[in-house]
Formats: sequence, C-alpha cells, structure tokens
Amino acid sequence: MLKQANISLTDIKLLTRRELSSILKIGLSSLDLIPESELPRVHLGKSIRFTLESVHNYIQRHENSKGEKLTHKKKQSKEVKKNAEQYP
Repeated sequence: MLKQANISLTDIKLLTRRELSSILKIGLSSLDLIPESELPRVHLGKSIRFTLESVHNYIQRHENSKGEKLTHKKKQSKEVKKNAEQYP
C-alpha cells in the first residue's frame, strides 16, 4: 500500500525546458547538456519538465561560495594549459 504524501499536486510547479533556460539565462542546447543525474527531469510522454525543487537543489550544489561566476570546464582547462606553457 502506498503512503499518501502531504503534498498537493497544486503545490508542485513544473517548468518547461524553455522556461528553465530563460530563468537560468542559458540556451536550450546548454540545458540539454546538463546530465539528468545532476538535474532530474520529469518525462510526461514526449514532454520534459523540471520541478522547482530539483532546480533549486541543482543551483545550490553548483553555487560558488565567493559569489564569483562559475567557469566552464573547457575554459578552465584552457587556462591551465596556458599557465603550464608560461611556467615550464
């Protein structure tokens, strides 16, 4: 027997890919590159939605404590290579 949750369906807000990409200010293709293990999706037929809770958790996990911009891994690796070339 399933336990009933104390959450009403009206309490759950689902965001579309377009809505979430607009909120995060990233393109749809960048959003699609985020692994589902990091940002869970809700699959409703062919539609994909994101819960506000999963988005909030994703942002908290990726928040930089100093308030600095997060840099992309590719950019970081280029900077490491550049620094390595400067200091052999």
